[in-house]
This record gives sequence, structure tokens and C-alpha cells, in this order.
Amino acid sequence: MAATALAQAPEAFSYQAVARDANGDPLAGTTITVMFALHQTTPMGAVLYVEQHNPTTNDLGLFQVEVGQGTQLQGTLSAIDWSAGPYFLEVGIDPAGGLLVVPVGTQQLLSVPYALHAGTVDVADDGDWVVNGDTLHSGNKRVGIGTAAPDTTLHVVGGFKYQDGTQADKRILTSDADGNASWQVPDGSVLLGGFSPPFNLDCLAASATRPTGSTPVAVAQYGQYLYVANFIGNSMQVFDVSDPGIPTLVTSVPTILPVSITISGGRAFVVNQDQNLSVFDLGTPASPALLGSVPTDLQPTSVAVNGDYAYVSHGNGATLMVYDVSDPSSMSLLSSLFVPIAPGSTVAIKDDHLYWVAKTLSVVFDLSNPASPQFVTNPSWGGDHFTRSGDHLYV
Repeated sequence: MAATALAQAPEAFSYQAVARDANGDPLAGTTITVMFALHQTTPMGAVLYVEQHNPTTNDLGLFQVEVGQGTQLQGTLSAIDWSAGPYFLEVGIDPAGGLLVVPVGTQQLLSVPYALHAGTVDVADDGDWVVNGDTLHSGNKRVGIGTAAPDTTLHVVGGFKYQDGTQADKRILTSDADGNASWQVPDGSVLLGGFSPPFNLDCLAASATRPTGSTPVAVAQYGQYLYVANFIGNSMQVFDVSDPGIPTLVTSVPTILPVSITISGGRAFVVNQDQNLSVFDLGTPASPALLGSVPTDLQPTSVAVNGDYAYVSHGNGATLMVYDVSDPSSMSLLSSLFVPIAPGSTVAIKDDHLYWVAKTLSVVFDLSNPASPQFVTNPSWGGDHFTRSGDHLYV
């Protein structure tokens, strides 16, 4: 059984743009020269086709042409094997309508080659697919989208969009008992169904316990090692947790009244209540080596790192200090911001934003310029501590 194409795909496609002069102003009512060159494989690849148009722009400088129906200067559009792409379309313009064409851009053709390639399909085996009204089905067949070798009933490689009216920002896809999918708010009932853990979390059990120093206040992980800040114990302890059931104390590094640890780029950044930020090299994770320290303001509470920049929050005075830590042996203060809210406790970074959670309010800064954070908003929620996972904050 075979299916026959009922329509012939046109050997042309539309192109529309606004022509502008050197000052960026639209060229209204002007006859211009537009030249198209089709490159194969890369934007600078072999040129398979070139054609020229001389359209006249409208009052807004807008023009529209049909690529494939201009004056052919090289090759023919019908001779192009669209299945041998990708293809890139280079556009050149002479605002004076002559031949002094200046390239203005090259872009990849995405849907157009597929539409034109459809014109080459005369007959195709339908593989025993059955059309019944508005239903297309086939028993024991596989469908591949983005792959020529599907290994299940529906195999999609690439993006996937599902819209049934329940979609919204930051929802998760779930199903009912019959497998009917819908988008839901990610609350406990959606995540855990009827198996929500009891309030006392007796369902959780510790793999192991290990004594730490006096008053442990912060912990960070790097590979198979945990780094614990002991406030009263004036130390940063290093534990090997390659076997979680038997955590082993490897070493203890002296540091005065540590309150926060962040690990970034193979280094541990530790803020201490004796008003300094210390940086340790974790090239040998079991043996941190001090690289340098820099003074902070009173009562530093937390540190977050973004590339060559460290951001330290403080409880006294509610200040946020930004340091250049590209060279830990010679760190420098770049800026200091005062935020007139409750004292800050914890900072974290997600993409180009810094989140500072205080006891009663929170503040969000834009880090597009990392050395100079810009205030964005202050949500009306707060807390003593928080953590970030994916696109969510847990306070």
C-alpha cells in the first residue's frame, strides 16, 4: 500500500525585512538590490545558489521577495538536495540599487528546507499505518521524532511541549491512575501522593553519626569529603564520606569562629566571626591549604561565590560586601552595599541573581555586573537559613 503526495511544494520561499541606511533609519520608497547566497553545512560553507532581487521598499522601509524567483546568478534552487543540509542563507544589500552589495547577515534555514524537500516526495511506503477518520494508528510500530532509530513506542529526541490548558510556570507533569497526564503545582500531595511522610519524619534513618568539634554551624561537600565549620571549636574539620556508613575524620584546619563555608572552583571559602574571609585550596581535598584572607565587616554570616567574585553578608549593619577573589593571595574589596532591613543570614547565587535571606525579609540582586550588584526586589518572606535546588529556594 502506498500514499501519494497530493500537492507540489513550491520552489521558493518568502523573505521579508526592513532596509535601513547607515544611520539605522528606514529606507522608505527606495529601490534597492538584495542578493541571496545559499551556503551548505556552515555559514562559510560552499555556495550552491545565488540570486538577485531589486524590490522597492514601502513607507516603512519594508520589502518582501520570494527567494527562488529572482534573477539566478549561480546554480538553481530546484537542484539542491535539501536532505544534505544544514543550509545557511546569506543576505547582502546595496541601498543604492546597484551591485555594491554589503553582507548584512547569515542565518540557518530551519523549516524551509523541509517544506521544499517535501516537493521531492512522490510516493512513500506507509508501513501499514491505518487512517480511520481522524485517527492514525498502527499496531506494534514505533514513532521516532528527532531520531531514525526509536527504541520505544514514542521516542522523542529534543524539545517537548505539552499544552492541555493546565500548563503554567514551574509546574510538573503528573498523571492519574489511568495514565492521563496534566500539569500540577509541585506540592507535597503531587510529589508524594498518598505516601506523604509523617510530621516527625520517623521514616528517615541516619546512615551514621560522627562526633564533630564544638558547635558545628555549617557544612559543605566536595567530592567524597565533607567540610564542617565548628564555631566554638575554631576549626574546619574534613571528613571522608566515601563510605557514608563510616565517616572518617581526616584532618582539622584551624580557623577562628567559622560560621559559613562555600566551595567553588576547587576552593573552600570560609567566613569567620573574627571578621575575615579565608580561602583554602582543595587541590588535595583531604588537606586544605590556606591561600589567603581578607577583612570583612562586623559579624559576617554567609558567603556565596560567582566566578572571581565573593559576596559576604553581615548581621551587624546589614551590609553586603563584594570581593575580587581571582587571586586569593591578594583579595580586594570592590563594593559594599547597605540594605536597611533585618540583619542578613544567608546568601546564595542562581544564574545572574543573588538571593539574600534575612529573618523577616529577603532581597534579590542582579549580578549582570558582578562587581556592582543592583537591587531588584525584596520579597516579603524570610527565615534563618535557606537552600537552593534547581529553580526553587527552600527557606
